[in-house]
Amino acid sequence: MTHEAYAGTQQNVAGRAKDVALRARDALSVVLMEVAAWDVFKWAVIALLAANLLVMMLFFGSIRSHLAASRQGETPAQPTVDVGAEIAKQMADVKSALAQSINDMQAGLRDDIAKLGAKIDAKMQTVAPKPAQPAAQTGPKPPAAPKPKKPATQP
Repeated sequence: MTHEAYAGTQQNVAGRAKDVALRARDALSVVLMEVAAWDVFKWAVIALLAANLLVMMLFFGSIRSHLAASRQGETPAQPTVDVGAEIAKQMADVKSALAQSINDMQAGLRDDIAKLGAKIDAKMQTVAPKPAQPAAQTGPKPPAAPKPKKPATQP
């Protein structure tokens, strides 16, 4: 079956080259027809992929140049400041600033609590209970008269 598909192909180099060119042209026409049927979304995806590929090529190119420079004994510009010392200094500054702000907040909180305590004490003194005055002396109350009981009726 496969022999039938290639039965008309020529066996010499020129014939094979012509056959390959015809197949490439057929494949290219199929690809062009497919590409012509694409919508905007597919074109946007292709454009983004191309931009991504370009950025990656630039990125890897800069990596290659740095590697080549390091192989030749040339190193990229070294920072003149010790990075570890700079980080330690910044951490110490942050730590001292944090401790200072915590102390300020605690002092402010103590002052607020003292003010509230003073206000509560002032309110308690103004609203202090007055000593109870004895009620006006009246004579003893007469005992209540007992209610008459109903006679029990017999059925």
